[in-house]
Amino acid sequence: MHLILFIAGLLGAASALLGAVGAHSLGLENQALISWTTAERYMMFHAVALIGLAILYDRHPKRWIVSSAVLLAVGTVLFSGSIFIMTGTELRWLWWLTPIGGVLLITGWVTLALGAIKNR
Repeated sequence: MHLILFIAGLLGAASALLGAVGAHSLGLENQALISWTTAERYMMFHAVALIGLAILYDRHPKRWIVSSAVLLAVGTVLFSGSIFIMTGTELRWLWWLTPIGGVLLITGWVTLALGAIKNR
C-alpha cells in the first residue's frame, strides 16, 4: 500500500498546485473555471480517499481494498487529468477520457461498498 500512499501524495500535491495555477495564472473564466475547479476538487477528495484506503488495507489486507484504490487512482487521473488538459489547451478530442474516468471512480466506490458488506 506504499504505492497507494505515494499516488495519494502525488494527487494531493498536483491538486494543490493545479488549483493555484488555475486560480492565479491561467485567467480562466466562467465554465472553464468551473471545470478546472471541479477537476481539482475531485482530485483532492480522491487523494484523501486513497489515504483512507491505505490505512484500511494496513489493518485489513483485502484484495477488494486494493481494487478500489486502483480504480479510484486511475479514475482520478483520467477524469481530472482530461479536464485539466482540455481546459488548459485546445486538445478537446480528449473528452472521451472524462466519462471513462468517472465510471472508474463510481466503480471504485461501489467496489469499496460491496467489499465492506461482504467482508464485515
